[in-house]
Amino acid sequence: MRIGLTGGASTPDKIIGQARRAEADGFHSLWFASVVQGDSLVAMALAGRETRAIELGTAVLQTYPCHPLLQAQRVAATVAAMGRPGLTVGLGPSHEANISGVYGLSYEHAGRNTEEYLQILTGLLRGEAVEVTGQDWATHAAAGTVRASHPVPVLLAALSPCMLRIAGEHAAGAILWMAPAAAIEKHAYPRISAAGRPAPRLVAGLLIVVHDDEQEARSAVAASSVMYASSPAYQRILAIGGADSPADAAIVGGEAAVTAQLEALLNAGPTDIHAHIVPAGDDNVRVAGRWTYLYRAIDQFGQVIDVLASEKRDLAAARRFFAKAPAHGRRPVAVTTDRAAAYPRVLDEQLPAAYHVDARYANNKVEADRGRLKARLRPMRGLKRLRSAQVIGSGHAFGQNLRRGHYELGVDAEPHHRLTAAFTELAQAI
Repeated sequence: MRIGLTGGASTPDKIIGQARRAEADGFHSLWFASVVQGDSLVAMALAGRETRAIELGTAVLQTYPCHPLLQAQRVAATVAAMGRPGLTVGLGPSHEANISGVYGLSYEHAGRNTEEYLQILTGLLRGEAVEVTGQDWATHAAAGTVRASHPVPVLLAALSPCMLRIAGEHAAGAILWMAPAAAIEKHAYPRISAAGRPAPRLVAGLLIVVHDDEQEARSAVAASSVMYASSPAYQRILAIGGADSPADAAIVGGEAAVTAQLEALLNAGPTDIHAHIVPAGDDNVRVAGRWTYLYRAIDQFGQVIDVLASEKRDLAAARRFFAKAPAHGRRPVAVTTDRAAAYPRVLDEQLPAAYHVDARYANNKVEADRGRLKARLRPMRGLKRLRSAQVIGSGHAFGQNLRRGHYELGVDAEPHHRLTAAFTELAQAI
């Protein structure tokens, strides 16, 4: 199973750090959109120099705004700057709304335009002489005009029958974005394989959410995929796959469920998975570039009684949390949680007398309370260690409890002055 991630960050240094972490974690590839840092090839050249083997691919470069000869020279310069193999170029004609609406170019004959472009680009990257006078593109270049220091596979963004045929005949494979497993199995794979060339590469890109509350996970996908939901090209491929929206096509669930869905996706024909991770819920905190989970327990009076930062949201973490949280006071008669699969089993083990409530929206009080901590963390430059998340989460909870008057400190002050008054009293007592 070859799994890659979406690449990109707000600064070149962060992109380099992301690539290093992805390689260290065993991911096979990072896929960069054309808009990353204004020019994804620059970011990839930097990341490639600081990594050893992870594949760096574009998903995708737009064909219309850049002549294929210039594009080939840019690609050759990028792989030279990387100083190693591992660059893969995914490209495509983009969408009419972008090409006509933004660039003011004609989007007629997109299939013909792309086929001519691919023929020129792939020949140039192989170092061949290219003599093409097409209806949309022309190039007259001697052999060796472009000298790529390492082989550069070219993949085509392909969803329609026309583009899949072109990918099968002229590219090393295809990039499939937003295509459900059923669409790959009955639509994409047969069409790209019809060219009869050596087994084509198929990179299947989908939104993925590891979260136990499926409804919340799909809501997070819907909120982050409005652009895809309104695109005719994506609407067609989703319909072929039996999905009504990107949220329906997304891979969501707990770790075991997501693993099973990824395996089912690979069985449909792709050689690679491009995982675009979508965080869900207010319970996620980014630590060293990774999403971690923050458990918080709040009593009926709004007092935060415990906090636990955990790298995983699984049975073991839930056991640790519920073994500790009730020790802060009387054992609860009712416990309200979200619908994480681990909770019923853990509560039966550790709080068998407590009534478990997991109805929809019942946990909103906790979710809203956690939002205050998220608002504090958002402007920060990120946390480096899990212990930092634990300390900050616990400290923030202590401050909240002081403001809300749960301790015998600063109780005579106005709520917005209570924290200052409480620490003054503590200093005087010490």
